[in-house]
Amino acid sequence: MKVQRVQVPGAEHPSWLVLDDHYLPIAPILAFLKFLDDLGRSPHTIRTTAYHLKLFWEYLRDEKLAWTDLDVAHLAAFVGWLRLPDPHLVQLPASEARRTDATIDQILTAIHSFYDFRYCLSRWWIIRPSLLTA
Repeated sequence: MKVQRVQVPGAEHPSWLVLDDHYLPIAPILAFLKFLDDLGRSPHTIRTTAYHLKLFWEYLRDEKLAWTDLDVAHLAAFVGWLRLPDPHLVQLPASEARRTDATIDQILTAIHSFYDFRYCLSRWWIIRPSLLTA
C-alpha cells in the first residue's frame, strides 16, 4: 500500500489518495479524503490522514479483517500493532516502540473521523444512495 500525491487539474493544491497493494485507490478512503478537501481542510491535514488510514488498512490486511467488521477489541489490537517495533529494521536489544502515544492518538482520531463520516453517509442513504458505493 502507498499514499500517492496527485494534482487535480484546476486545483490550486495537491491532493492525496491511498492505493492498495494492486495500486488501485481504496474507495472508502478516497471518499473520506475528498470530503475533507471539500470541507477546506489543509493539504497537510489530508496527507496526514491518508498516511494514518493507510496504516489502518495495512493492519486490516495483515489481520484479514474488513473495515466494516471492526469492533473495539480489534481497535485495541490495532493500538498494540502500532506500538510494535518496525519489522523492516534489524532490532538490537531493548528497542523502543515504533510510535509515541501522541502519534497513536492522532492515528486513532483519523480513524474515528473516518467512521463518523461513514456513519453519517449510512444515515443519509435514503436521500443519496450513490454515496454508499464509494
